[in-house]
Amino acid sequence: MSFASFNFPTKWLGSTLIVTLLAVSFPTIVTAKSKSEIAQTAKTLTVQINSNGNSPGGSGVIVARDGNTYTVITANHVVCDAIPRPGSVVCRQDIVYTVRTYTGQEYPLSLVEHFQQHPNDSDLAIVTFESSEEYPVAQLGNSEQAAIASDVYVAGFPAAFGKTGAQRDFTLTTGAVASLATNAINGYSLIYDARTKTGMSGGPVFNSEGQLLGIHGLGDTNIPQTGNLSDAQKSGFNAGIPINTFKQLCPKFEHCPTIQENEEKTRNSVEQPTTESTVTNLDNPQSARDYYKKGLSLQARGDYQQAIAQYTQALQLAPDRSTALSTFLNRGSAYLNLQNWQAAIDDYDQALKIDRNEATAYNERGEARQQLGDLEGAMSDYTQAINLDPNLSYAYNNRAFILNRQGDLARAKADLKKAAELLLAEGQRDQYQIVVNNIETVERNQRVQPETANSDPNLSLIQQWELNSVPCSDRAVSIFIDGKEYCTEPTDWLSLGKYKYIRNDDRLEPITKPPATSNSQTLAISPQFTFTSVWDYGNCLEDIIQLYLGVDQFKQRGRIGNCLADVFEIYQNQGLSQVQALELIRAADKYATSQLNPSLYPPQGQRRRINKMFGFTYQIDKTP
Repeated sequence: MSFASFNFPTKWLGSTLIVTLLAVSFPTIVTAKSKSEIAQTAKTLTVQINSNGNSPGGSGVIVARDGNTYTVITANHVVCDAIPRPGSVVCRQDIVYTVRTYTGQEYPLSLVEHFQQHPNDSDLAIVTFESSEEYPVAQLGNSEQAAIASDVYVAGFPAAFGKTGAQRDFTLTTGAVASLATNAINGYSLIYDARTKTGMSGGPVFNSEGQLLGIHGLGDTNIPQTGNLSDAQKSGFNAGIPINTFKQLCPKFEHCPTIQENEEKTRNSVEQPTTESTVTNLDNPQSARDYYKKGLSLQARGDYQQAIAQYTQALQLAPDRSTALSTFLNRGSAYLNLQNWQAAIDDYDQALKIDRNEATAYNERGEARQQLGDLEGAMSDYTQAINLDPNLSYAYNNRAFILNRQGDLARAKADLKKAAELLLAEGQRDQYQIVVNNIETVERNQRVQPETANSDPNLSLIQQWELNSVPCSDRAVSIFIDGKEYCTEPTDWLSLGKYKYIRNDDRLEPITKPPATSNSQTLAISPQFTFTSVWDYGNCLEDIIQLYLGVDQFKQRGRIGNCLADVFEIYQNQGLSQVQALELIRAADKYATSQLNPSLYPPQGQRRRINKMFGFTYQIDKTP
């Protein structure tokens, strides 16, 4: 799920560690094969991890026993309320954690060993508890053998329906492996579509034989790389740390369970024949589930058009309820990435017909509605998502985005504080910092709000442009509207200078324009574009806009893109006239819509700025 952002850069977490399989001396249970057997086994292996802090709780899995000492693997952020600061990961010392087993017994932790010492380390930890009771321990699988489209099962205790801490109920969700990432941060390289909620972090991910394949801990919180909601790239997936990563790291720590030879597994486990194939032949899909899994693999690679085609084929084959729900949700996510907002809304409508309690569908439908300008509908969806899942951090952030624009700064700040609290508890430090920055934006708006409480419609207009009003100075942007001066902070799209608002065209025009390069005002060279992504497209346009706004500030700022090297070489000392800049914008749009498949459009916020500055409207924004 993505954040409506005020200003944040970040990336999806993912990378796999290639390790040699080690046989660990963990006694193992009989391998379960059917879904019901896996559910029964998972329930006895999975534990709650609770605390006296603000966290709704996490999960873990029992992996070893030595006498009366049991060892549990979990995500580090479940047993580390990290102090938000740069540098090494430092956990609060005043938080007390306990383990609660399937029998309802609660045990204090006798030891916590944090594998994550620095922010980019794998998000793993082991904890131990003492008990004379007999508890089964998990059989470790080989995550290197996980195949794309193979079935996985994620177990844990979600904080759902108002239940937190020890009140949480055991849940097992099913899904399929979508990708094995190669550049993971925090070790989260096992990507799957199983739906999860807050509280399931640290819980086990099982394969179809009931073996422990990984540790769950990361939800879909892809963050846009600029301040525009439309820049968000949604994956539609969740992620776990492969168990082989644990096997590689564990011997480096003092309290790792003893590693022995492979025959240990044979002595302590009973193999059963596989009762059904759980790996799909993606080259020859037959069933609705097969086509759905093929769509997953394509979506994980960013091939949204082909993924949509496979999802559509799956829906035509009358899938079961669970597959149909997942298909509508993931196809909706693919449509969001293609900025086909109405198609996304239609799919989320269908998903909600299947399950009216699917909070994710409300949140993502809200994002699409917001893109279409339906702020009332978006606000309603975000609120419903929060009502269904009070731990949905990104829904709070998205709702705050609208509240901030509407001037309801107190409620916006409250929502952001809740989002920050949840993200910190989930161990998502980068996203936490992003929300903290959003809080600072709201607080700046609060400081100037008394000056703007006089119902001046021009101030409302400035707020719609997502600009922050400030006292006029040589460090502020001056905007003249109907002869009156208004001052704002400069942004990445509006540099220091003076501008006039052309109301009839609904655009801003620099009062001092850069000199024209010729009497004809036409470009001296034909532009040749090579970008293939929205990110590179947006960077190219930003360079064009900045060179139009002024040579000095363009040189001081420097280029952020790498397109049109020959054009910028010619005009970097002269600047671009409005006619020339518009010619480049039109040429880029023609290239992006006629030579690329699928067609690309700049982020919505950037399209809006171009419309205000140059009067150019993209096809995607034209009223049918």
